[in-house]
Amino acid sequence: MKKLMYRLEELMEIGGTKKDIALLVIGGVSLILSLINSRLHFLPLPFDIAWVAIILCGIPIIMEAIQEPVVKAACVPVGSVQHSPDEVCCA
Repeated sequence: MKKLMYRLEELMEIGGTKKDIALLVIGGVSLILSLINSRLHFLPLPFDIAWVAIILCGIPIIMEAIQEPVVKAACVPVGSVQHSPDEVCCA
């Protein structure tokens, strides 16, 4: 599981804005193809192509949801006073 998380983190850090634009275009094209395919049925796929967009958009959300509690838990030493959510405790 840690290896998978590490690889996903590496993937999310590559490319910056260019990567974001490329993933946005791929997601948009997959949604458009899904809408067209629902009428014309020209792509004989075993799944709806819109799932590509869902996965591309969902990975960063899931990564953030998994990492946030881990980072917060690492910031608060055992037996210490809890910090406010706005206070940054990790360097």
